[in-house]
Amino acid sequence: MNELVFEKREFTSDHVNVVKALHLNNYPIVYILYNEKKKPTAYIGQTVQAARRLKNHIDDKKRKNLNRFILIGHEKFHQSATYNIESNLINYL
Repeated sequence: MNELVFEKREFTSDHVNVVKALHLNNYPIVYILYNEKKKPTAYIGQTVQAARRLKNHIDDKKRKNLNRFILIGHEKFHQSATYNIESNLINYL
């Protein structure tokens, strides 16, 4: 993986389980949870364990209205980079 990766999926348990198999699962990544029908509903975060963190969000009643997620990552990302991206996205939105 030598390029920036964007994974866009439905925010369901089945799709979160697929994240475990992705090359991004143990790398620092930025994620965006959103509802494509309700604007401007979004949650932005960063993590090193994407599958576990997304599973936590699925179990959170506050996130029940979100139905899609995007993962943004690169094998050369470190936590400072993902924190910077997360902060910029939050400020932008």
